[in-house]
Amino acid sequence: WNWRLDQDHYSDYATWHSRLQDQGVRVLAYLNPSLVPDPDEVGNDLYRLMIENDGFVVNGEGSPIEFLNSSFDSNLLDLANDDAMELWVDTVAERLKSLNVSGWMADFGESFPFVEGHNGYPVLWSKWNRTLAERMGLSEPFIFHRSAYVGSAEVSGAFWLGDQMVDWSSQDGIKSAVTGLLTSGMSGMPVTHSDIGGYTTIDHPLRSVTRSRELLARWLELNSFGLIMRSHEGNLPELNSQIYDQEMLPHVRSSVARFVSLSDYRHRLYEEMEASGVPPIRHPLLEYPQISRFWGMRFEQFFLGSELMVVPVLNSGQSSVDVILPPGEWRLMGSNDVYQGASGGRLINLSAPLGSPVALVMVGSELDRSMSDR
Repeated sequence: WNWRLDQDHYSDYATWHSRLQDQGVRVLAYLNPSLVPDPDEVGNDLYRLMIENDGFVVNGEGSPIEFLNSSFDSNLLDLANDDAMELWVDTVAERLKSLNVSGWMADFGESFPFVEGHNGYPVLWSKWNRTLAERMGLSEPFIFHRSAYVGSAEVSGAFWLGDQMVDWSSQDGIKSAVTGLLTSGMSGMPVTHSDIGGYTTIDHPLRSVTRSRELLARWLELNSFGLIMRSHEGNLPELNSQIYDQEMLPHVRSSVARFVSLSDYRHRLYEEMEASGVPPIRHPLLEYPQISRFWGMRFEQFFLGSELMVVPVLNSGQSSVDVILPPGEWRLMGSNDVYQGASGGRLINLSAPLGSPVALVMVGSELDRSMSDR
C-alpha cells in the first residue's frame, strides 16, 4: 500500500500492458486511503510527505493511528486535510499516468474511527478519487467504490458490495449479494455489483469455507444479468475454484456471451436511470407493488429493467426455481416457451440446470423483439 508499481509482480509491465492494449483491454489499478512506510523509496517517500504535512488521522495525543490489516499496519489518510490531500493526488496522479491505467478499484473508506465524520469519510474518499481522475486527464475513468454514504452517488460512478463469503448464505454469501443489489438500487446507488464467486475464504481447523465449482458457476449466471461482470480470485486463491480452471471455461463463455447479448438493453436502462433515477436492477415491488407475493422477497427474484425478470439459483444442488409471474405473457429467455402470468402473481416451477439460468422476457417488449430478430 505504497501506491507504486510492484516491480516483482510486474517485472515487464510495459510489454504486458502493450499486449493487452493491442487486444482492446484497458488496465485498472487498485487504491485505498491508507499508506504503509516504504523504506525502498528514499527521497520520494509519499508516506514521509504525508507525515510532514499532517496527512494522517491521529489519536488524542496527535500521533498517527496505526490500523492492523491482516499481517501489517498502515495509517489512514486525513481526507479533510485539503493541503495534504492535494499533495497525495499530485503524487499518485503522476504514478498512475505513467502506468496508463483507465481507472481503479477504490477500496475501503469505512474505517474512520470516530463517530463524528465516520459516515462522511466515504463521501470525501469518492470526491478525492474524482479529483485524482480529473488531475490525470482521464476522459472515461472507471472507478468503483466499496464504501458509501448519502452524497457518494453524486461523485461515484459505480460501487461493489464488498467481501462476500464464498458460500450460499443469506447473511454474507451469494444470497446477500442479490439483497445488496436490490437495496442499494433503492438507496440511490444504482450501479452496483458483487465479486463473482465471492471473496472471503476461510481455512481453519474449526471451520473452512472455500469456493466450489457449483457456486462459482451459479454466481457467473447471476452476474451475467447484472450491470458489471467482474471476477475475483478471493483472499486464498489456491483453495478456490477459479474462472480460469479448465472445467469452468464453458460456464464462463456462456455467461459472458449472455452478458454481452444484453449490452444494448443495459444502455437503454442507463438512459432511463439518468432521466428518472429508477435503478436498472429492481426489486419486484418497484415494478408490481400491487402483488403481495412480492412484498416479503429478499433475493429470490428480481428485474433487470421492466422487460426482463431473473430468478437465480441460490442453493447448492438446486435444479429448479419457483417463479411468480406478473400479469401478461413471459417468454423463457433462450427458448420459445411462453408462460401466462396473473394479476396477483402466478406461481410456477421451472427447470434450472447448471448452465441454464431462468430469465423471462416480457412478450412483445422491445427486448423480446430484439431477441427474436437475432
